Amino acid sequence: MNAPAPPNGPLGSRTEVVGALHLHTRHSDGTGDARTLARAAEATRLDFVVVNDHDTLAVRAEGGEGWHGRVLVATGTEITAEGNRHLLAHGNATAAGPYEFSAAEAFERVAREGGHVYAAHPYGRGLLGRRRTLQDWPDWDHPGLAGLELWNYLQDWALGFRWWQPASYRLEEVAGRVQGPPRWVLDLWDREAARRPFAAISGSDNHAKRPPLSTAAFFPHEEVIGRLVSRVRLERPLPADGPAAARELFAALAAGRSLVAREELGSSAGFDFRVQTADGRAIRPGEEEGSTSLAGARAVVESPREAELAIVSGGRTIASARGRRLEAALEGNGPVRAEARLDGKAWVFSNHVRTRNG
Repeated sequence: MNAPAPPNGPLGSRTEVVGALHLHTRHSDGTGDARTLARAAEATRLDFVVVNDHDTLAVRAEGGEGWHGRVLVATGTEITAEGNRHLLAHGNATAAGPYEFSAAEAFERVAREGGHVYAAHPYGRGLLGRRRTLQDWPDWDHPGLAGLELWNYLQDWALGFRWWQPASYRLEEVAGRVQGPPRWVLDLWDREAARRPFAAISGSDNHAKRPPLSTAAFFPHEEVIGRLVSRVRLERPLPADGPAAARELFAALAAGRSLVAREELGSSAGFDFRVQTADGRAIRPGEEEGSTSLAGARAVVESPREAELAIVSGGRTIASARGRRLEAALEGNGPVRAEARLDGKAWVFSNHVRTRNG
């Protein structure tokens, strides 16, 4: 006899949720708390937020993880590993101080606790304004790495930031400086996805810092966190139990059942990418295909608005066109994904469908 399903949470029977990841509070180098983020999410019509304060789980410890009205606040950690490598942990049970572990030790520790680790902001600007490069991260092939923060909004802005230009600081100037993931990050993602499941997540990285002697936040959460989001497909509705809901959200993200979207350009609701098999089955990102033959299968992307669509297989664009729908015959096995641009600006990146014949 199957156990009854847990009661649904405030979002009812919905199995698609949208939210902002990688946010900071007063417990590290940001401002506000779980309630602050929940109010900002409510104002921007988000369903969830993920807190990744530096090297602490203080939001969870003070009871902040869970449902705040109709918004789920989930907690993880931004781990500062040896070599100043930053990792985003989801579902970790403990946190340690900065530089206490190597990246490999952090992977193993979080895995033992049932969590997942992602490479944080692989591009952008690091300490003293230096641009990050591929060589800054020697751990890409470690099996404990669940994926990467494909697109980090504030780090993207930082690439166009110039401290001597006052316009760089103005909130209204931010959107014009955001470009999207660079080619080397996309190539790396495709390469790793060919070897194993390797999920992409979004990151706001907003802190809403308050300058000295000021009562106003710099880049307030309600103005920023809805700009770049992850849209997540769930296997079942999120439960009423808050920590359980957070675990199910993290599992869906780690499986790759999400897309990354710059919502400030236009809503990604209704964007769909799938592999359509000859016998009519649809395989979407995060749904592994095993031994069934994929002869005659086609990749299909559908957009809620006209966009520049592309289908990428094995790191190579196999079809592209402007419109609301694009199809392409699959050329062998391997990971395949979709991306979309609006007026030349990066908009949506699906995760991969990983196909293989047994």
